[in-house]
Amino acid sequence: MAVASKHGAIAEIAEAISGTLQARGLEATLVERDQVPGLDRFDAVILGSAVYYGKWLSSARSFVTDRSAELASRPLWLFSCSPLGDPPMPDTDPDVLAAMAATGAREHHVFAGRTDRADLAPPPEGARRPAIPSPREAFRGRDAVTAWADHIADSLVGSVEREVATVS
Repeated sequence: MAVASKHGAIAEIAEAISGTLQARGLEATLVERDQVPGLDRFDAVILGSAVYYGKWLSSARSFVTDRSAELASRPLWLFSCSPLGDPPMPDTDPDVLAAMAATGAREHHVFAGRTDRADLAPPPEGARRPAIPSPREAFRGRDAVTAWADHIADSLVGSVEREVATVS
């Protein structure tokens, strides 16, 4: 699983997805995004990114651009995590739509995240501090993450010979 996270919420979601896949009998490897080996050892990939100002992080966009051929050659699922909004922001990011077109991703799912005002940088990001609850909220939506990971596992059980890449 590959993820781009700025404040850790995406990494928490990636760990939950990886744990669910492992519980379903799949070998799921959680790898840091910048240390992903060639994808040829993985049967499937799950790629996620935090969303800021309505866009995926540049590191996630670069990952798709740099590895689009590798990603397109195996089952791929995309997810986003938006710290604001309940329900989370809708799936309107043009980068996600472009990533889906370039890779043939099976689907994209948006999860609610969490943000602590203390984690935010000075403006412009920190300018939103008054609208963000504090102290740090607990990881939200664990049931939704588990359900989505089960859905992915249903697609892969019996067809995966090696492992699923879980990159954070």
